[in-house]
Amino acid sequence: MSGPIANTFMIGAQKSGTTYLASLLAQHADICVSDPKEPQFFGKEFDRGFEFYSRCFARPDAKIRLDASTTYTFLRPRHLLDEDGAPGYTENIPQRIKDHSPNAKFIYIMRDPVKRMMSMIRHGARNDERSRGGTVTLQAAVERNPMALLISKYADQIERYLEVWDKSDFLFLRFEDLKDNPQEVTSQVLDFLELSPLTLSLDAAKEDQHGAYRYTTAGRVLNQLGGAKSLARKALPAPLHRWIKSSIATAPSDLTFTEIDVVAPLLDDDRQRVFELTGLRI
Repeated sequence: MSGPIANTFMIGAQKSGTTYLASLLAQHADICVSDPKEPQFFGKEFDRGFEFYSRCFARPDAKIRLDASTTYTFLRPRHLLDEDGAPGYTENIPQRIKDHSPNAKFIYIMRDPVKRMMSMIRHGARNDERSRGGTVTLQAAVERNPMALLISKYADQIERYLEVWDKSDFLFLRFEDLKDNPQEVTSQVLDFLELSPLTLSLDAAKEDQHGAYRYTTAGRVLNQLGGAKSLARKALPAPLHRWIKSSIATAPSDLTFTEIDVVAPLLDDDRQRVFELTGLRI
């Protein structure tokens, strides 16, 4: 390895407040969040090597170097590993992390799995005109994108990690608690990481609260400019950037779902297993 790498991982779940929590934690002097927030190194970017990965941390001497790649919980469940065409990564990401960061700690945020699934589908449709007042059946949407269901089965993911790691290495959180009381949840994380308390600036992290949205026509044009969007975020004052994003480039997603009651029971067993593994009701 060419330099320090992550020693703390926020591994999931996608669309459960990970970006917001990472931005809150970044306010602490002892925490360096990777840039990009989701380097995805131990998954699809592993072949790029540790020289690439170490460059993702602007402060390699920080006590906590945080990799917030939610894709590390896109794992194929153990019972489906040999099934051709089953969704999910087959790479043993938990073991890869153990091999290279053996003293790591993990933060796993979970959201009501059905709501998380719908938010993910809305997010995936943000460039689609159908997201403007469209209606889809949740069952059909999941059949088109089976990863939506896989990522919402948190117990399947947790069990893959607990084959390699001790439960004491994990802090399990609920999205709903983060939304209702970000200061309390952030303090819980800092205590888990053995860091000093911090009084947050909640306004500074507002831009990283990613509710479901769709791109407007102007937003789709800006999005096609690629790197220009990232440059604008860095160059413009934060209040101006937030205004452009919320008033010009995006609008609330109006995509609605039917047949929710058909899909929800598919997650009942996993909800119970999550409670048995973590003590949390989701």
